[in-house]
Amino acid sequence: MDHLLMKLRAFVQRRKMEKLAAVPIEYEDDTYRLLFAESGEEAGEIVLDVNGRLKKFVEFDEKRLFVVKSKEELCRIVERFLEEIFPDSIQKLHLSSIVDVDDFYIFDYVQKDDKLGLSLPNSGVSFSISINGIILDMTNELGNVKAVYPEELLTEQDAMELYLKALKPQLKIMQYDQEMYIRGNNEFKLVYDFLNTAALDVKMDGALTNLEDLGMETYEYGSLPQLPIAETSIYRTVGAETMQKILTADSDQGKVEVWSHLPAGHLFSEYEDTDLLDLDIGIEHVIKMAFDCEDGKLNRMITVIDENRDRNRVSEAVAYEAALRILFNQFPEAHRVFKLRIEEAGLIEYEDEEITPFAFQFNFVRFENGIQVEGCEVSITICAATGELCEWCVWGEVNQDYKTLTGAETASVEEAMKLYESAFFMKLNWAKEEGEGDDPYYELVYLPEFQDSGGTIHCIDAETLEPWIVDSSSLEEFE
Repeated sequence: MDHLLMKLRAFVQRRKMEKLAAVPIEYEDDTYRLLFAESGEEAGEIVLDVNGRLKKFVEFDEKRLFVVKSKEELCRIVERFLEEIFPDSIQKLHLSSIVDVDDFYIFDYVQKDDKLGLSLPNSGVSFSISINGIILDMTNELGNVKAVYPEELLTEQDAMELYLKALKPQLKIMQYDQEMYIRGNNEFKLVYDFLNTAALDVKMDGALTNLEDLGMETYEYGSLPQLPIAETSIYRTVGAETMQKILTADSDQGKVEVWSHLPAGHLFSEYEDTDLLDLDIGIEHVIKMAFDCEDGKLNRMITVIDENRDRNRVSEAVAYEAALRILFNQFPEAHRVFKLRIEEAGLIEYEDEEITPFAFQFNFVRFENGIQVEGCEVSITICAATGELCEWCVWGEVNQDYKTLTGAETASVEEAMKLYESAFFMKLNWAKEEGEGDDPYYELVYLPEFQDSGGTIHCIDAETLEPWIVDSSSLEEFE
């Protein structure tokens, strides 16, 4: 340990005259807090593997201003760290990629297999280093590399045919995110969605890895019944009508209001204003709401319901009816613009003890003329003990009018498929898989490579056939 601390001392920028000491962190195996020996100030944290080798290093950086270093200078700092800490492995590590994340860079070093010379992902050491030269964190994934070579390679042509055969692009309304896409402008557009329907890879036996294989569920959606319009105040609907308004404030979630039966003085003595206004913290006998500053619609609501009241636990059907009444209160045309996401029925529990532990949650997804609006939905949580609303969340632009998008003339899915197919080829790569016990292994797969298009294509505009190309300008890759 002392030898390792001496080597790490050269890379911890603060208090250069003090030695480092390591103190075990209780209940965390092989994890140590790094301290400056004389002052006792925290310098960072390290994790060791079972052999005492450095597995993770974190420096607690003070946001001090230093001379900004070039990418080449940062690379030399990282490689000096490798030489000092992992001298036995430096020869088999290759720089795989550099990612520019504004005020820091991510450097990824990996190993390559002996026969094909292909990179083995997550087989080496990765760093996050600030632009002033401070190594913020390091993760070591070095170990025995087991690359499994197939008896016969699937051809690139066969992989392409299997990949294309499985493609089922869906017509959706999605936001053209300007931070993600090269020509993005944040407007909502009607597109053919390839991102959520394409396979992730093609294996040597012809099997495909899909999103479901990674535990990401796909859902069906059910239509809603039409309910009569109920001219009921939202305050009455959520149970705040007989309460007094305790606090108001403007936030990034809208205009926040805090209501309660309890005296204001009692609440101010028990809670900080920040806790009272925090919409992620439920407080018993308190209802918190956030309203959209433009249209006044309810964006968020949370409360903690006393479930010890003398009431029978409600059924899912009763809870669903309650959720529908609340939804139609805010959206009288809910049957036209929402569908219920069909999920496995059952009570949900919260880890946060502040929130009522048993509830039914219903997710109503925004649709326009039968076309899903990606990322736009309303989540309603009903207390199973009382049948009352305990949480309401609006995600995305559910209130926007999307009628004009669905009324435009669109290109055919065959035209979109043809454009998508011409933009990539299938490239051989290694994929890391979890083996029995703690021994991972690598297997060969084909991945789509969008080399000529300038980046990965996620969607294609259904009206103009413009491809949505991911902006990968911050990523520099090395063979």
